[in-house]
Amino acid sequence: MPIDYKAKAEKVAEDYRVQLDSIRSEPDLNDRAKARKIKALHADTAEALSDLKGKHEWQRKAHRQTLERKVWGPPINNLTGSDMIAWRDAEDRARALTPTNYTDDPQSFYRNEQKALEMVNRAINSGDTFLVRAVVNVAMENRWPDVVNAYADTTDYRDEVAELWNLDPTIDSPGTPADRAGIDWDSAHFEIYGAEPPELRQPSEPEESAKSRSDRLGKDFAAALLEGQSEGDLTAGFGGQAGFGNAPGSVNSAAHDAGSWGVE
Repeated sequence: MPIDYKAKAEKVAEDYRVQLDSIRSEPDLNDRAKARKIKALHADTAEALSDLKGKHEWQRKAHRQTLERKVWGPPINNLTGSDMIAWRDAEDRARALTPTNYTDDPQSFYRNEQKALEMVNRAINSGDTFLVRAVVNVAMENRWPDVVNAYADTTDYRDEVAELWNLDPTIDSPGTPADRAGIDWDSAHFEIYGAEPPELRQPSEPEESAKSRSDRLGKDFAAALLEGQSEGDLTAGFGGQAGFGNAPGSVNSAAHDAGSWGVE
């Protein structure tokens, strides 16, 4: 019996919500300690859900491959050389039913659906199981229900056909496959529900320490500038005279006024 990984994921998500509320209500923890525990809980939960998602997808893929072999795989387990030729010919004929470009001729999608229905009915009547299965494969990909139903009514695998149809994540709607948006609803079971906890955005202790140190240095520098200006020292913080030219009363200023750049 397959493992219900979606149910396991729901249990993990529920445990996460319970623990999140418990951490937030702990009276002996400050905000920083609570944030640290919530970050660890969130990371562990995301990892657990990712692991369950991977196992679920592997199991679903293996199950689908089993169904596909039953429904539209070669009807003979051990194909001879002539069987292989017949099977490849059937696949080529079936593949030709799918137009390569719907843009140039949108109605070709519907015309080919009708061709597929006629082909599968002829193949059923003639007992050409190779062609029947090859056409059904293409019909399933293009979501042609009449073609799929024609096959389901004549096979012992009706339940498998219905399951495969429902396993397709695309939402049924008119138009070509490119016109239909695909949504994988199973993925939602393996996500952490709800808004992201605000505690995740709180800086860690090292980050907070670095920020505090940077803020302190900035404040000290600003205070030094203000102090220098209040004392009339315009060169504070710049390693030289503020601005350009010479300050009034300096040696170079007096020499310049006397018409000489030096002192005799």
